[in-house]
Amino acid sequence: MAEMQSQTKTAGLKLFQPNNSSEILTLASSQRGMRVFDCRPESKQVTEQVVEATGKKLEGFLQDVSKAFSISGKETFVLTTTDRRVIDDNVFDELEDGITLQLLRSADQELPAATQEHIKYVPHYYTLVQSGMYEYYASEGQKSLPYAFAELVDNSLSATASKEGLRTIEIRLLFDESQGKHAAVVLDNGCGMTSKQLNNWAVYRLSKFNRDNSTIHSDHSGYVRPAPVPRSLNSDISFFGVGGKQAVFYIGQSARIITKPAASPDVHEFVMSKEDFERKEKNKEDIYCGVIRNRKPGDCAHIVVEEELFLQALIAEEEDKESFTAVVITGIQSEHITYLKQHFDLWTRELAHIYHYYVHGIHGNDMRQSAKNVQKESNVDIQISLVEKSGKQSRRVNLRNVDNDMQTLYINSTSASFEFRAQAHGEATVEGLIRYHPFLYDRETYPQDPYASPGPADEEDDECEVFNPVGRGKRPIFECFWNGRLIPYTTVAEFEWCACPKKAGSVPAECYNRISGVLFTNDCFPVSTNKLTFMDLELQLRDRETIFTRVINGQDQRVKIQREFTTWMKECHEQYDKQIKFMGFQGVTTRSDISTKRLQYPWAQFSTIRWDGKMYKAGQHVKSVKTQPVIFGTIKEFLLYGDHEGDVFATGGYVQIAMQPKELYDEVRTIPIFKIDRQATAAAIKRNIEDELAKLPIELRVTWPEGNPWSDYATKPAGTPMGPIQVEILNKKGESISKLPVASNTAGRKFLMELKVIWHSPRGKIQTNSHIGVYSAKWDYWFKKMENLNKLGKYTLYLQTILNENNSSEWAGKQLPHYTLNFTLTEGDAETFSVVAVSSPVQVGAPFSLSLELKDEFGHPARPPSDLKTKLECSTLEVTHEGTAVNGTTFTIKGVRAKGSLKTKVHTLKVVLEGLKHDSQSVQISMLPGLPHTLRVLPEKELITVENRTAVSFKVEVLDEAKNITTHSKLIVRCQFAGVPEVPLEAVDCSNTGVGTLLGKPLQLKNVKAVQVITAEFDLPNHQGVACVQRKLCVLPSRNVTRVEVYRVEAQGDTPMVIMNLERIDWTAGDTLGSLFYKLYDEGEREIPITPELSQK
Repeated sequence: MAEMQSQTKTAGLKLFQPNNSSEILTLASSQRGMRVFDCRPESKQVTEQVVEATGKKLEGFLQDVSKAFSISGKETFVLTTTDRRVIDDNVFDELEDGITLQLLRSADQELPAATQEHIKYVPHYYTLVQSGMYEYYASEGQKSLPYAFAELVDNSLSATASKEGLRTIEIRLLFDESQGKHAAVVLDNGCGMTSKQLNNWAVYRLSKFNRDNSTIHSDHSGYVRPAPVPRSLNSDISFFGVGGKQAVFYIGQSARIITKPAASPDVHEFVMSKEDFERKEKNKEDIYCGVIRNRKPGDCAHIVVEEELFLQALIAEEEDKESFTAVVITGIQSEHITYLKQHFDLWTRELAHIYHYYVHGIHGNDMRQSAKNVQKESNVDIQISLVEKSGKQSRRVNLRNVDNDMQTLYINSTSASFEFRAQAHGEATVEGLIRYHPFLYDRETYPQDPYASPGPADEEDDECEVFNPVGRGKRPIFECFWNGRLIPYTTVAEFEWCACPKKAGSVPAECYNRISGVLFTNDCFPVSTNKLTFMDLELQLRDRETIFTRVINGQDQRVKIQREFTTWMKECHEQYDKQIKFMGFQGVTTRSDISTKRLQYPWAQFSTIRWDGKMYKAGQHVKSVKTQPVIFGTIKEFLLYGDHEGDVFATGGYVQIAMQPKELYDEVRTIPIFKIDRQATAAAIKRNIEDELAKLPIELRVTWPEGNPWSDYATKPAGTPMGPIQVEILNKKGESISKLPVASNTAGRKFLMELKVIWHSPRGKIQTNSHIGVYSAKWDYWFKKMENLNKLGKYTLYLQTILNENNSSEWAGKQLPHYTLNFTLTEGDAETFSVVAVSSPVQVGAPFSLSLELKDEFGHPARPPSDLKTKLECSTLEVTHEGTAVNGTTFTIKGVRAKGSLKTKVHTLKVVLEGLKHDSQSVQISMLPGLPHTLRVLPEKELITVENRTAVSFKVEVLDEAKNITTHSKLIVRCQFAGVPEVPLEAVDCSNTGVGTLLGKPLQLKNVKAVQVITAEFDLPNHQGVACVQRKLCVLPSRNVTRVEVYRVEAQGDTPMVIMNLERIDWTAGDTLGSLFYKLYDEGEREIPITPELSQK
């Protein structure tokens, strides 16, 4: 031991002081084992060992840990809890059994891997003892004690489900202090429970689906759903394993369950209480454990005499019973006792409501004489008693005798019922019943809850006109039962097929306030554990997949349920509502206005009725409602089908009304009495009769739906569409009408509208349009667009109301409303044009004008628009213009000039007027050359070289400004050389051709010894505007022989002797003059070689 102490000191734990082995005290003998995880870093994986700590101190426990994990004496370690608290002596003594510890090298060491801590999470006993408070305080502001007792009654109904004979359930309230504690006892003669079943009952939330009710597992057969029964009254309503516990701990603080199963000699008794739970928690005992006392019947040795005298009497009743179960609740809260005493009738009535059909059978508590012969008695008997202090008479009630619960009130005030079935998903089935509570004479019979606190008055429904809002009002139609038991906080307002229609129909809207209903579901529709609400009943029933069928005599009918329900409502109203008192019997008559012969007779005639507290008499002015049309007139008589004599109460009936005023109506109408407008006053009716005359048509209202109205005497462009036109026939009230407001059995009093358009042409009136308009509810009288108005001149539009029976435009000697519209059509906007005339041919460059005639789409001359833009195009000419001018419908393009080559005789000129729909036209023009503008001299070289005494020629052309050769009168081209008088002036006449040739003769300049430049000037003397043209000529000396030089050489070697021209030579006659030589020279003194050819000349 000393060695171990040394080792622990070396480890530095400082968790205990070293002591002798005799000092190790033995701890309490309670079992303690601790889970230790080896989390040291060198451990490859975390291992777990359970180390026993029972009766040990820390030192001994550490030795066991070292052995368990093979820790050598040299190793150091530390033990901590999972929240890293180091284990010392004080902490060790407080550790509980099963705690998880970690074996570490140091307290701050990082875990090498995850560990698992074992915990227990047994719910606190408050889960049980306060569950009732949480469940039942959520009871929508109502006192929930009846629903807590209902949970215990549910258990009793389930226990007695297979009981043959009378099924007895008692609720005893024992508030006599002389008998011990205040107690509430719920007692039944059901099958009782075995000890195993009693154990299961004690387990919170152990539902019947999960219970094993047999001690021997092989005997367990599981839950079996009961077979379907009418109204689902199968008593299978002890369901979730929570209701009984919640109920007893909501009512009190202790529950004693005493039960004896059939065919068993033993009684089993079990007690659970809040006091016992608190004691176990304080002593750290297992809270959810207890004992079941198994004893013989009548054995009360365990009862504390002073506190529980009432129990002795209860136990004494056991000896004569084959089987039973009693739930005894004590520790009842004082406010509960006060409520149960002061409101005994109220809460027992609520229980009678909850279990109405278990107590009274599938048809309910029908107390009327007609139902007693067919009523089948139920074998469920639920009795409630309240015993107070001795000397005061106890109060007792059997739920079968309660006659003012709501279902009893509904059943006994109904005149007819409508059964149906709803099939939802799977086996989810709902049986439904709607009851009709008729109006009798002067009151509604829909039952009112006598205990209900007055609420706010129902607001008037905007969608349905309800004459008498008394009855059901805004309350839901259906109460809902689950397995035959009321689920109090779930109601269903209505279904689509049984709701009050938004539009008036054959059934007055107030009749829908006279129905109540009940829905019976099976347990396929879930409810809350306190059985106060359905989870999603209404949502499932409103699902599209849910099928509703009517049930008659237990058989589903393949009919449309909405139609069947409406028919049933109509029959109920007609057969059972007694709203009208017929008085002043006058006899019996036959009505020939009814097509069905068997209904033509008998009809009793009356002069007066009393309806809803108001008198109506013959001769009285009345107004109808919900008739077409609304009728104003005087009462002639009242009619009621049947062989009646004297005054009688009935629903329905008819009234004959002589329609007023006679000037318009000469007819007697028969309408149902309920169509008399009860809100109309005599003054208002009289005023309306007077206003009837104002219903005759008086004027036409013409509108232009597309916003393009035509005013009287309007001026419009030709082709402007007229319309569409909408015409209304108005009376003095400004109302739109389509027929004469006159009673007639024929179809010939409707109005038609005649439209005509007349053109006042130069040849007289011509009708261009004619239409007959028929009334449409959407558009009144509608005329489409008229797009054929394109002739110029004055027009008149006529609209005339006519009768369709004879096309007459008059009624009662007066012309029916008409309308006249005068208008004028002028030319429309210019859309196209044509070229009026072109002065052809046209000279190049000479200005000319183009006259254009603009037209609208129908060819009428039209004025050009102000923003018109002009463009002239020609592929062969360059065309320009100076401007435009407008004169009426003529558009003139001024100063048009065309330039270009005249290779072709005819040119295509395209005229474009941007802004028109058809903006271009082409015209053919022929062109002539223009005025002389330019003189062209060919060749066009700046310097022309020419040899003197040779001919030189120039070709001259007279051109216009476009370089075309042109002709003109007196077109003489002249050529002269300045400063050269020897060259004469030359001229050529180009008037006819525009072309000529000049200087065709040789130049004869004198003494041109060297190159000489002279200037030739060409001009048109008759056309001063044409510039002259100059050509420079470079004149070279002529190469022709111009000089002969003669000389004589007498002897060789002698100097030649030149013989001058005209020189005198004296020579002997007859002598030979020899040795003559000659040389030839040109004009430039250049010697010319003498050739044979030249010498011969």
